[in-house]
Amino acid sequence: MTKNSGFPICLLEQPIENRAKYFHEFTVAHPLLVKSTKQVLDTIKNPEGYSIFMVIGPTGVGKTTLRKKVEKIVIQEMLSEMENDKSFIPIVGMEIVSPDSGKFSWIDYYKRALQELNEPMIDKKIDYDQLFLKSNFKSKYALTSKKTTAMELRKSLESAFHYRRTVTFLIDEAQHFTKMASGRRYQDQLDTIKSLSNMTNVIHVLIGTYELLPFVNLSGQLSRRTIDIHFPRYKADSNDDLYIFNSVLKTFESHMPLEKESNLIKYWDFIYERTIGCVGILKNWLERCLNEALHEGYKSIDFELLKKHSLSLSKAEKMAIEAIEGESTLEDNEEKKINLHKILGINSSNGEKTTNIDKCGKSVGKNKKKHNVGQRKPMRDEVGQLEKAK
Repeated sequence: MTKNSGFPICLLEQPIENRAKYFHEFTVAHPLLVKSTKQVLDTIKNPEGYSIFMVIGPTGVGKTTLRKKVEKIVIQEMLSEMENDKSFIPIVGMEIVSPDSGKFSWIDYYKRALQELNEPMIDKKIDYDQLFLKSNFKSKYALTSKKTTAMELRKSLESAFHYRRTVTFLIDEAQHFTKMASGRRYQDQLDTIKSLSNMTNVIHVLIGTYELLPFVNLSGQLSRRTIDIHFPRYKADSNDDLYIFNSVLKTFESHMPLEKESNLIKYWDFIYERTIGCVGILKNWLERCLNEALHEGYKSIDFELLKKHSLSLSKAEKMAIEAIEGESTLEDNEEKKINLHKILGINSSNGEKTTNIDKCGKSVGKNKKKHNVGQRKPMRDEVGQLEKAK
């Protein structure tokens, strides 16, 4: 029997499926998850004029867990009102599926959103305003068997948000918005979301990887209407981060319903290397190990089993590069500050304007102090006296 086990001991006597399900549903409320969840909830409750929020982080950091926690908390807070009004759906969350064609489909998006709102007859939506025909004697509707259009589905979604009195719409894997149809621009995609949010007064929260970064700061107008929330990983150059990451590892291990303790902390450096500090990757990795251990009758997880189900070095390297590039884009640094000061024409040392910058951010010359005609420029006269020429 395991030491300091966090799971109910009776689980060891239950079927494999029950033990695997227990660990699958178990989550750790680690500091970065708690902080990011609080940021999302605070912005939902006090949007302050913002209608679109973006939660961005590396792949496998735990963004889906964050979405589910936000949904759960909001529903718990609204539970009494939902019981009184069965049609009331205060918050809706959905995951965008990666398009098979490689191009984002608004029709598929609207259909999935309507499904989450329990909307009936999704494939039978009709825009009667467009089908209303006038004749000399009477008005009638011309019903056809044509396919439901994106505009008809959008109007149905707007109506569903209205009647469900939805407050917040959470969109997971939102980086798929960047897989555009031919001819569309990033700003066109975000403008559609912004328009939908404005028309329905529903806050839209886009949750995605650093691939969502093209949506950040598309224009000054969108920038001031959008809030960015960074959900980062635990970093190896921080002792505090490493301590927390190892604590999370220990907690997960204590809740794995196996007969013996695996003592995975011995391999913490290998585990960090293959997860790049992302708790979501760690959880999925341990689930794969646990499933094989349960089905093969292993009493614990050894290094060979751990290595067998780990991500390859090349995959970890790819994720690390993407994470570091994304972090540098989102985080403020001195270089960005200096560049902003150059654009604004501000001297970083004393706040005075020293340069003229064109609209592309390039210097077009320094501001020089003007002198009156005939006035000597301030300079140091030569020391000593020149001999007169003979």
